[in-house]
Amino acid sequence: MEKKELNPYGLFFIGESIEVEMATFTEKNEHGLNDVLIKVTGHAAFDEGIDQQVFRYIAVPAGTGVDFKYEQDGHEYTRMLSRQAWGTWTFFELFLNNKTYKVYKDEVRSKDVRPLHLLTDSKKTKAA
Repeated sequence: MEKKELNPYGLFFIGESIEVEMATFTEKNEHGLNDVLIKVTGHAAFDEGIDQQVFRYIAVPAGTGVDFKYEQDGHEYTRMLSRQAWGTWTFFELFLNNKTYKVYKDEVRSKDVRPLHLLTDSKKTKAA
């Protein structure tokens, strides 16, 4: 049987002039969570130098949710996080250029995310 590297279903988030596509790896990391591929599109992503690029982020437990982190120049940074408030709903925040963007899951557009395309594109980029 062929090992599946990515969940075949992606997620799409939208916020203030920002769009995020996410794919989840099927294998658990050392924290027991699934790492992700994230592609950010929009003005702030362009200013950050990551517009339309796909990067792998490490999922790390954080309180009531997960931080999606990357390493750069020996330092660890959080790009995106999810938190579950009061056990009933989850919110997501994205960090670009020292600003926080609230992003909301779009169930309809999530159906159009192509995880394997994100994986192919991630192999073309080097750092977050």
